[in-house]
Amino acid sequence: MYFYKLNIYINIQVFMKKKVIYGSFVVLAIVAAIAYNVNIGLKSDGLLSDIALANVEALAQNEGGFGETLDCWATISSTGPNVQTHKTYCGSCEAKLCCSWTDSSTCKN
Repeated sequence: MYFYKLNIYINIQVFMKKKVIYGSFVVLAIVAAIAYNVNIGLKSDGLLSDIALANVEALAQNEGGFGETLDCWATISSTGPNVQTHKTYCGSCEAKLCCSWTDSSTCKN
């Protein structure tokens, strides 16, 4: 009976060692894949694609600081048959909803 229990104990130990070894290989493979992807990402020298640069420029276009000269409209009307759109009003140098606009000018933000 003793040898039977010892044999079961040894089999369990061997099985657990195999699980640890196989688990270690899986973890090592995952770490290697992550390291490879990070390495590929770093080799791109941080360059943005043309589309990404165009998006950044489009988003930053109207985010200037104070003293920036803007095209504006001296006369705007919020009533009329046209669809309302945002136009910069020269009186406050801010975007306002309007249906018609005239008298182009510039203002400083």
